[in-house]
Amino acid sequence: MGLGTILARRAVMLSITLVIVVFLTTVIMGATGYDKMIWEAKIDEEVRAYRMGLQQRRAPPSPAGKSALDGITSLDPVRAETARLLEQNLANFDPQAYVNLVRTSAETAKQKAIEILEFAETIKPRADWEQAAKNRLKTNAQKINTTATKILEQRIPELEAAIQAQDDAKITAVIIGINSDLEAIANSFNAIIQAEVDRLVEEYRQERRATYKLDEPWYVRMLPLAINTLKLDLGDVTGDEVANVAGKPKPLSVAEAIKLALPRTIVMITIAQAVCAAIALILGPYIAYKHGSLADRMTVSYAALTNAIPIWWLGMVFIFFFGYELGIFPTNYRGVISALKKFNEDPLGNLRDILWYATLPIVTIIITVLGSWLYSVRAMLLRVVREDFVTVAKAKGLPERLIQRKHVLRTAAPPVITSVILALASSIGGYIITESVFDWPGMGSLYYAAILESDVPTILGLTYVLTMVYIIARFILEVLYVLLDPRVRYG
Repeated sequence: MGLGTILARRAVMLSITLVIVVFLTTVIMGATGYDKMIWEAKIDEEVRAYRMGLQQRRAPPSPAGKSALDGITSLDPVRAETARLLEQNLANFDPQAYVNLVRTSAETAKQKAIEILEFAETIKPRADWEQAAKNRLKTNAQKINTTATKILEQRIPELEAAIQAQDDAKITAVIIGINSDLEAIANSFNAIIQAEVDRLVEEYRQERRATYKLDEPWYVRMLPLAINTLKLDLGDVTGDEVANVAGKPKPLSVAEAIKLALPRTIVMITIAQAVCAAIALILGPYIAYKHGSLADRMTVSYAALTNAIPIWWLGMVFIFFFGYELGIFPTNYRGVISALKKFNEDPLGNLRDILWYATLPIVTIIITVLGSWLYSVRAMLLRVVREDFVTVAKAKGLPERLIQRKHVLRTAAPPVITSVILALASSIGGYIITESVFDWPGMGSLYYAAILESDVPTILGLTYVLTMVYIIARFILEVLYVLLDPRVRYG
């Protein structure tokens, strides 16, 4: 079987693995109800914002809301005049003007009540909540109509009779009754406005549920999302904090958010891992070949010590001393966004800023991770150093450098290269806790923000991209295995 055929088969197998990972992620999120829970929470936030927007207006933008607002507005002059007359014992009382004011307001209230009833009749309930909303509108409109009719047919004739008789006590009593009726009408108008707010909010909720297909089976929601993801149509960011980490306001696509966060993770974590790998590959063979020496014992002790120190803890210590106490490095690392974004405008100046932001995180990672790298490379090479063919080479009197290069390093190359490439690939995903400590706006922070804000498109997009990076790394390894170790056979 030719090399090209072998690599093509491997590429197909790895691609299938990528598809399986994406679909498995969607199955887990959908079948467990996680996605529905996320969308429900997001809808609650959207509905809350929508309700606040409606309540900030005097009335909702609907025929019933506008009629209710007009009705309340028409009551304002007569209610103000009525309150003044009662407080000032009919001072400056103009009987005819007051009667006309009451009659006009009552007639307007009746007209608005009729408009609201007509609008209520246009509502065709499809669910219990719609029927309840319709009933609330009709009930309050009927109350307004009844009370306004009472004012026109009872209160005004009584008031005119009292005015004719010049009976101030009777006039006051009738005005008190009118005031009570006006308050009842105003309360009913306010109840209509609140009913319309509730109806529109619930209508908006149902629209959002339909948009997210929450009443459909989970696979109706999730499978199209998985297919779009495989086509690199990752959708849009839904979380505000996700957009904040990306450093760009919404609307923002998931692909753009990942494109912005990825270089920052490479600058901080991937470079640190690459430095550790380079140092380990240079010193590892020497340490393994000198097994039992002082250098070997120091390496083992250093690895044991740093393996017990969390990166994020050392990061906090370094930020405190080198940031707050000495002021050498920054304490807020979000500024790297601007330096990377405007890099082409002033390459040298922005490179200096990037180094200023990245040096402390990189040094922190190198200090804590280098020990594990040295120990791992040492362990892989140590197994080869103890092989019989190395012992034979030494017995033949071959130079140590030749033994290291042609016997030790070549044999240990596949597992060492595997560790290096997979470590670099995994570093693309970022370190959630470490990036949070440094407030570093990379892939780890992006993932964390997406999880906190239940940003499904971003979660799925990040999973897809990170899996794809791993798949590509695996394919590179397949190629390197053939080049580095001719003994490898593929069936």
